[in-house]
Amino acid sequence: MKMSSNTLAAIAGLSILTLAACTTTCMETSAPSQLFGKWEETIEKIEPQDVCNPSGLNYAPRRGQRVRVTSATGSHTEIVQPMPDHYQLKVGERVLLVADHGRLWVQPIDYPLPPELRTLPASPHPISESESKLHLELPPGWVATPLTNAMRSVGIIQGAQNKPLEFVTELRAYHRSDVTDLVAFATLQQARLASILDSPKASAITPETLEGRPAVRFEVEGASRIPPYFGFGYVGTVIQGEVEVAYIISFTYVAAFPSKKDELAQVADALRGL
Repeated sequence: MKMSSNTLAAIAGLSILTLAACTTTCMETSAPSQLFGKWEETIEKIEPQDVCNPSGLNYAPRRGQRVRVTSATGSHTEIVQPMPDHYQLKVGERVLLVADHGRLWVQPIDYPLPPELRTLPASPHPISESESKLHLELPPGWVATPLTNAMRSVGIIQGAQNKPLEFVTELRAYHRSDVTDLVAFATLQQARLASILDSPKASAITPETLEGRPAVRFEVEGASRIPPYFGFGYVGTVIQGEVEVAYIISFTYVAAFPSKKDELAQVADALRGL
């Protein structure tokens, strides 16, 4: 089976599952298990499509639909899902594109969401720059970004940019007693980043050891949901110290991200004060 070049072009990492045991074309769309979120889109096209249970336990095709949606930025996503039992989708309708536990589907905006997607869990309250002992001792080429009230309101205690490399980094700090599980904390921060991006692609959360400290790292790629709609690639690093936990986000334009992600990750090596 050959998929068109537009199929799933707007959400990287998605896959169409095909079961050879089916007697007709049998498909269903899945998403990376680490990705969960919701994005408002508009239905551009709907076509009938047989689907199968992706577990392979049910080989009988059932009625489904191929749905093509468009974001506010003009990107397209095409998925295949079972025919909904409780609502009917229509061309031109504003809907939610939902990713949750490895599944991807389209539903009306006013239809109930999975509990974990109704609201993201509360994040621990960050420490202010006057209270924290953490800072980034960045090498030549980096210039400090003056903190604005808006930056402080989201917990940023230090910002910097490297204009020749087109890198930006941000540092946040938390009380260690408030972050008891590094993976759970990183998963939440990754989801928050994905929720502000169009067509996000999220990596697995990977364990690290930095300067003898426990740490975890993740990546997120996607297009900004606000003008001028540039695509960005982010590396997030969470490091546990004796008293504080550092959360560092470093990012660049998505076109350069594959070749620059290692350099972005190395920004965390400049952390001091843990």
